[in-house]
Amino acid sequence: KKNMMNKAIGNDYESKLIDLLAKNGWWCHLFAYKPEGQPCDIIALKDNKYLLIDVKHCSANRFPFKDIQTNQKNCFKLATQKGNTNNGFAIYFEQTKEWRWLDYIDFAHLEQCGCKSVSPSECVFMFGEDDGVL
Repeated sequence: KKNMMNKAIGNDYESKLIDLLAKNGWWCHLFAYKPEGQPCDIIALKDNKYLLIDVKHCSANRFPFKDIQTNQKNCFKLATQKGNTNNGFAIYFEQTKEWRWLDYIDFAHLEQCGCKSVSPSECVFMFGEDDGVL
């Protein structure tokens, strides 16, 4: 039952992020859900740039890296090796009501250094409460 609730929350925040990106000129595609996992949640395109995004929701003051799945790490690692450096996690922090970006390269470095989580201030600001969809 908890997994179904987490999935419903995830679907809601995926839709909210797609709306925000679209309002800012991005074309977005949501990857279909698969029980065994998909490489990431969203691909977004704008001005010859693309983002591979995995959407995360965080109700605490720190986002725990244990919530990042192996298939997501593998997707972003491979995409980075293929030359795309715009891969990462769009994290909605409930306490600050902000979307923050954690780039995969930054995440990989932090994890390699032994970090287990990040706070909003350790991520790049994307969108806030005043951006209309939250």
